[in-house]
Amino acid sequence: MEIYPFKNFKLILLKFIWEKPSSLGHRIRFIKSLFRWAQDENLINGNPASKIKEPKLELRVPKYLSEEEIEHLREACHTTFENALFEFMYSTGCRIGEAITLDRASINFSNQSAIVLGKGRKEREVYFNTRCEIWLKRYLSERKDHEEALFVTTRAPHRMSISQARNIIKLVAKRTDIKKSIHPHQLRHSYATNLLNNGAPLDLALLLEYPIALGSDWDSPNIEKEEKELQELKNILKRNSY
Repeated sequence: MEIYPFKNFKLILLKFIWEKPSSLGHRIRFIKSLFRWAQDENLINGNPASKIKEPKLELRVPKYLSEEEIEHLREACHTTFENALFEFMYSTGCRIGEAITLDRASINFSNQSAIVLGKGRKEREVYFNTRCEIWLKRYLSERKDHEEALFVTTRAPHRMSISQARNIIKLVAKRTDIKKSIHPHQLRHSYATNLLNNGAPLDLALLLEYPIALGSDWDSPNIEKEEKELQELKNILKRNSY
């Protein structure tokens, strides 16, 4: 059975040949998944995309901030909340999505730790330093709301979203003279780098799930968007199979 919209999928891929290898790889996996599903549903005979190889990813050194740049960012934090968020992100090496899902009750001040839910919904314990503890306690003591979330919005307090937390870090960065683009994940890379520069063993960085020296690209695809698009394509395949 031949399904017209997808018979020239190789030509479609050629339109994206100049994309980053990681982006092109996402598209190829997407197409393979679609045809694999169509084959399982007996909509087509065989998977025409099964032999397409994904491009090799270049080894990329994660971008990080120097200790001097970190200090400039610290000075640019104007509120207790900004200081608490920045110090928590930097000292724990948490992903931004992990930080904003934490509740107040998740914080254990007795041993300066927190249990975060990471990729694959796996729990792990992270640790923060004394500076972070001081700012977290100040921030929580100043709050008048009863929200259980650790980090909340300033107006009509409720759990902060990833985009809102990201914008806070970018706002702080704009107050500095740092020329490079700053994003929250750099804090994760930076803390691991500074650990290694100060004599910490490489095993420690790997144990904490830092990407230092791994040469890997940690950019993740928009899973929700891809699943929605995949479902739409499946519906097209079904309509064209009759």
